[in-house]
Amino acid sequence: MQGNFILDHSSKEHLDRLIEDLESRDEVPDVGAHLIENRDFDPSTVSLIMGMYDVKPDYVGPVTWWLSGEPDLNVFELKHGVYITAYDGIREAWKKGHFIINTHRGLILDTESQNAIEMINRMDAFVLIDPFDSGLEDTLNYGAKVINDRFMAGEDVTVNCAMGMERSALLVARWLRDYQGHKEDYAFEFIRRKRPIAMDRREWII
Repeated sequence: MQGNFILDHSSKEHLDRLIEDLESRDEVPDVGAHLIENRDFDPSTVSLIMGMYDVKPDYVGPVTWWLSGEPDLNVFELKHGVYITAYDGIREAWKKGHFIINTHRGLILDTESQNAIEMINRMDAFVLIDPFDSGLEDTLNYGAKVINDRFMAGEDVTVNCAMGMERSALLVARWLRDYQGHKEDYAFEFIRRKRPIAMDRREWII
């Protein structure tokens, strides 16, 4: 049986190979330069992109709300959030009880290997993003609503693709735009601050 080319290696191995390819070129494309700078990042990390916070019940003192950056964790505690990870970060998110949205069709093609079956069984929803697909706009709109419905219901939501780099970032950016009021350019900058290998793939939308 032929293996799944994605599942045959860890997401970190895929990232290392991608960086090796980029460094072998005479000129590194702009879209890949930040990957080299963040070569130590492990794509299987379950990265918190945006959270819902509340004041700690035992906190006594003044409360200052933040407009940018990170909340003061001496004052606030995380209630739930929206996360991004690679395919091999799904296990960690699942153990924490997250609602998991898979965006990569290639991850569900193998329905025979035990590893693939276990991973697919941990996925709660499928918002399959295909580059340059004529229906991609509708897919992103639908996926953003799925994220928001779960987030507003108080659930942790993890969006995954193969490496947590392209498809998942595209979907979460759409959620940030449509439901959190971010400008689209800022949404990708915001995601990259939390997950430095994230890439802006808006050119896939036709």
